[in-house]
Amino acid sequence: MTRTDQKKPLIQSVERAFDILELVREEGRALRSSEIAAGLKLNANTANNLIRTLYKRNYLGQDEHGKYFLGAEWCRFGVESDRWATLRQVALPIMQRLSQETEDNAFLGVNTDGKLLCVAQTEGTGAVIISQNQSWVDQLHCTAVGKIMLAYGGEDLFEQLKSRGPLHRYTPGTITDWDLLREEIETTRRQRYALCKNEGDKGVAVLGVGVLDSQGELIAGLSQSFPSYYLQTEEISISERIAILNRYAHEIAQAINTIPK
Repeated sequence: MTRTDQKKPLIQSVERAFDILELVREEGRALRSSEIAAGLKLNANTANNLIRTLYKRNYLGQDEHGKYFLGAEWCRFGVESDRWATLRQVALPIMQRLSQETEDNAFLGVNTDGKLLCVAQTEGTGAVIISQNQSWVDQLHCTAVGKIMLAYGGEDLFEQLKSRGPLHRYTPGTITDWDLLREEIETTRRQRYALCKNEGDKGVAVLGVGVLDSQGELIAGLSQSFPSYYLQTEEISISERIAILNRYAHEIAQAINTIPK
């Protein structure tokens, strides 16, 4: 999307319909129409008309108590639009072995239209586990996989990120200055790995590398998170962990490259 496109007016009724669907998804439970209207600060009649339309088109379902949940049409969309199903299927068993070896969580993310999407993640087995459940898509600037995306995405991706406005500060360590971020991305590109320490979450460090195809093009980013003090106590060596991540990233890439197209 260009900056000119972003300035064009949006259709309010379409935005509100998506707001309803996103609210129901985020709540994770069936909602009454009054709850939806209140949650989005919509007039009751407006909310009811939108809900009725979404229900008729099967984007919302309704239970025996008259509450609404995501409808069957979304199941079809989920199955038919999952571009990353093959990557997920190939990567998960490899990532599980990575988590078993290191005892830390593993995260695999891809760039989709300038946003970071989690394709797969596996749980660690160590004494301290850092949860990586994704509830965000806009943290390219303060995640290891996001920095990998920016490093391989070049100037176009960097400018796309800039066009979305100021960088959000999640912790005191989050980089929000564009010049400093550019320097960080150059460092990531040069050293071929990304390190985030207390940037997305306080007390959390993340190391990430690229999963590259046979032409050196980025397929995805692979990262692991752990308490920041593991670096201070040298319980984790950056060079050793990067070597492990690169080994598993290469294995994922090889597995993808051997699948017939």
